Amino acid sequence: LTMNTSGSQNTASGYQALNLNRKGNSNTASGYQSLLRNTKGSNNTATGYQALVNNDSGSYNAAYASGALYKNKGSYNSAAGYGSLYNNTSGSANTASGSYALWKNQDGRYNTAIGVAAGGMNTEGSRNVFIGFQAGANTTYQSQSDKLVIANGKKSTNKLISGDFAAHKVNINGDLHASGSLTQNSDARL
Repeated sequence: LTMNTSGSQNTASGYQALNLNRKGNSNTASGYQSLLRNTKGSNNTATGYQALVNNDSGSYNAAYASGALYKNKGSYNSAAGYGSLYNNTSGSANTASGSYALWKNQDGRYNTAIGVAAGGMNTEGSRNVFIGFQAGANTTYQSQSDKLVIANGKKSTNKLISGDFAAHKVNINGDLHASGSLTQNSDARL
């Protein structure tokens, strides 16, 4: 907080944490260079070595782990896990949980990734849901939007469930077992 001019209600713990903050309010930085370049972003929380290090004006972000939201300039992002949302520049309202989750995301918005490297190759796709170890972590999903991937690996053979939110389609790769009643609302056959 050595450059602080009018920012208030900030907390910094760690070498160069919130070092360049001038006007940002209500930020919490804990860890070496966390929120280092923040100048006017507000309501951010960064915990870990260089978490949110390049954020300058993005607000309402939460980064928990070393390198989480490293290049961030967007707002309303949550990243938990080493390098999660690492390359995010202008993407907003993304949630990444797991090391390297949404790692290459730059401009994508409204994505959710849960699992190590889940959605890790997505750069600009929006409104995607990736669940599982390396789910959607391949070039197929680099710029796709409105996709659902539940998988245990990055290969297409590892997908258990995939879908398209825009087309209202779900694909189940395997047998489907249901107990109880099954109601069908159309003339289509199951």
